[in-house]
Amino acid sequence: MSLAAVAPLTPEDVSVIERSQFWQSQRLQTFELSSRKVLVKAQRQQRHPFRYALMNALASLLKLPMIKAAPAPGGANAQGIEVLRLRALRQAGVQVPALLHAAPQWFAMEYVSAPNLLDVLQGEMPMQERLNVWLQGAKGIGHVHARGQALSQAFARNCLWHQGQTWFIDFEDDPASVMPLEHAQARDMLAYLHSTVWALRERGASWADLLSKYEHFAQILSRPVADILHQTSARITWLRHLPRSRKPWGRDVVMLQALGEFFYLAQQRQQK
Repeated sequence: MSLAAVAPLTPEDVSVIERSQFWQSQRLQTFELSSRKVLVKAQRQQRHPFRYALMNALASLLKLPMIKAAPAPGGANAQGIEVLRLRALRQAGVQVPALLHAAPQWFAMEYVSAPNLLDVLQGEMPMQERLNVWLQGAKGIGHVHARGQALSQAFARNCLWHQGQTWFIDFEDDPASVMPLEHAQARDMLAYLHSTVWALRERGASWADLLSKYEHFAQILSRPVADILHQTSARITWLRHLPRSRKPWGRDVVMLQALGEFFYLAQQRQQK
């Protein structure tokens, strides 16, 4: 079932945005129009194809097709992908901002005033509430999958926590165009876990806290997606041997280490 329709921009609104020519200096800009606040997004520069070859080589080496790079070409092509995906996801009932207007160099969408889920999880709240929000974020992704859809980059920074529900943004690529839908859906959950496990640990969540709540994830995933995620997790538990110290390695390394340890401990828990 589709979400409620939202009125498109008026010609006067479009004229206000066009006159600003904001895309000459920045990609994202909010506009206070006569009737509402909207978010306008300009095109990103085209990306070098080398990054796709590197990701695809890694996917082949690890035998993990789900991490295969989804082309994000930038420019008009990327904008075209995002416009189409916003329309399709909204029509399917997924909570994404409504598309209000698409022009050659930019498009406008509904402004959703909400923090991203990463900021919420790292904010000030009791641990049990934090873990419940984490689970609700996963359920929001499950809602997407139940409607036969997949996201693009389901990292917590691309999930908005709006009135107790999860909304999604950033659709410049379409993984389901280069892999089976179930793999794209498992990729969503892997990205979500990758972006949240370390963040929760940093805020004081114990492994017991996380693993106990993770047992509820089985009720969210379809059987094919659960199987793919299980197979994937078994192949990356070795990441737990990466350094645990953020300095000098950086956040990316410790995030992968936490994900590997999380999956390793989850497997140990299941075997008991």
